[in-house]
Amino acid sequence: MTCPIASFWSDLASGVLTGLIVSALTLLQRGCSSDRRYDLKRLRHDRQTRDDMRTAVLSAVHRELESNAAHVQTFLRELPKGAVPWPGFDTTGWPLISQAIVFTTLTTGAISELTHAYNRMNSANEQLEFLADLNHGRTAVLVNALLADPLDRKVPLANEAHEKFLTHGDSTREMLLGRISDLKGYLDRAIDAVEAELGLEVEVPAAERMFEPDPAEIG
Repeated sequence: MTCPIASFWSDLASGVLTGLIVSALTLLQRGCSSDRRYDLKRLRHDRQTRDDMRTAVLSAVHRELESNAAHVQTFLRELPKGAVPWPGFDTTGWPLISQAIVFTTLTTGAISELTHAYNRMNSANEQLEFLADLNHGRTAVLVNALLADPLDRKVPLANEAHEKFLTHGDSTREMLLGRISDLKGYLDRAIDAVEAELGLEVEVPAAERMFEPDPAEIG
């Protein structure tokens, strides 16, 4: 026979324990729900931050590419005249666009077009620096200093060396001119790719647009 007092205390303990368990489960459920809401909120915030960064970087690169497309016109116009436009093409956008947070969001086509365009701009800049050195840099100063005396210019070997130097400069200029002419198509396609990534609506593709340089930026 069960003792009434023992049964009372047993039932009380059982009820208290059940209440504690229910309360604990309720708190745990609320805590999990709160954590899920926090995680979702943080996820949306992080996603918005990435989207904002992506848009900002692509917009900056778009402006840079258009500016470089305008510089192409300057080079094509001035190089045949014997001038050496300076500075070269701006490639500061590449470290930004190549960040994983942006790069991994681009289509394969956009990555390809941007990579080709920036590689060719860097190559053109290297050749431009070489031409500038031959035209008015250390090499030009050294050659002109060695041949500054008119009597030296009358010496066959000195005169021949000077002619070869001038010919080399002309050849370098022609190669740079050809490289920049080739660059135009790559820039046009890169501009189109970035505009597509940004969802910009344009009337005609970049190849059918004329990008004019800012007169204040012409070197």
